Amino acid sequence: MMNKKRTRNLMKSKYVMFLPMAILLMSFTGIRNQSTFVVPFLTEEITETAQATEIPQTPAEDEEILHVVDEMPHYPGGVKELMKYISENLRYPREAADAAVQGRVIVQMVVRKDGSIDDVRVARGVHEALDQEAVRVIKSMTTWQPGKHEGKVRNVYYTIPVEFRL
Repeated sequence: MMNKKRTRNLMKSKYVMFLPMAILLMSFTGIRNQSTFVVPFLTEEITETAQATEIPQTPAEDEEILHVVDEMPHYPGGVKELMKYISENLRYPREAADAAVQGRVIVQMVVRKDGSIDDVRVARGVHEALDQEAVRVIKSMTTWQPGKHEGKVRNVYYTIPVEFRL
């Protein structure tokens, strides 16, 4: 410890500056405001005009799709079984393998009240072939346990990362 360099004051100030920024970022993640909705760890935002075309401004309670609920939907058997299902059914596309493309595709879907999967789309893609394969695997899943909010079964957005590695 005596031979170790001490941290400069400039470096200490970077840590001090980072902490409020991290707290601010975490407080706004997943919160809807008037113009945009930010999804955790995604770079894309859905604007209010896009929401108006996809989700009615004043949806009926039965049709409302929530982002955050008391009890999130889950795959039968839990996360371990979900990852097992994805890894067993995922096929690496030939063109992506030939081009040595790899990465993480972020897929967003809606888990309906009956547990069915709907509105599957790529929130952040890597390559067209990888994106299509991730969507195919997610669409082929069996029914989920639906999410609950305030004691009622609700439609819920759910985001899944699908990792492609050579």
